[in-house]
Amino acid sequence: MILSTPVGTPESSVSTRASLAESLLPITSKEHHKNPTDLSGVGPAYSVMAKTLVGSGMMGMAFAATQFGVIFAAVFCIFAGVASWFSLYLMSYIAQGYDSKTYGMMSFFNVTSLVNPRIRWLVDLSVVIKGLGASVGFLLIAGTLFAAIIEDTHPTGLAPETLKRLVIVAVVVILSPVIYAHRLTTTR
Repeated sequence: MILSTPVGTPESSVSTRASLAESLLPITSKEHHKNPTDLSGVGPAYSVMAKTLVGSGMMGMAFAATQFGVIFAAVFCIFAGVASWFSLYLMSYIAQGYDSKTYGMMSFFNVTSLVNPRIRWLVDLSVVIKGLGASVGFLLIAGTLFAAIIEDTHPTGLAPETLKRLVIVAVVVILSPVIYAHRLTTTR
């Protein structure tokens, strides 16, 4: 939501709705130039989305293309792109009428709770599936690379697949305490 007046003035309690296009434009106020780390605007948003898409695509799609064929991988990429576009379109459409003072911070979970509270578990399920997919991809890459490094620096005599699996188990054991962190604020 974009406020028409600076915070702290009497008029700031009354918010005005801006169109979606206006809300995506970079902020050009003097306050924006004072804070060079402010990441509001279209550029940083595209950067974050591109990083996520490239990261997940680089890990999963190459393997899928080798197993199922390039045509299937291309069709799946097109389907995933259309599904992502449609979800972002729906979110932007709903965001135009969303009142953050009443319903809290704008998120897929909050919007789903408003539209149909019975299916808000789908948002959690999609986050879990995405997280598991990315985690498995990172584990496979880490296992392959670390196993090759270990074998090159200190030959163990183990089969490459066995060493890879041992490295994956070691990485899981070392990183598993992160699961119990109560507040992960970098994802907000």
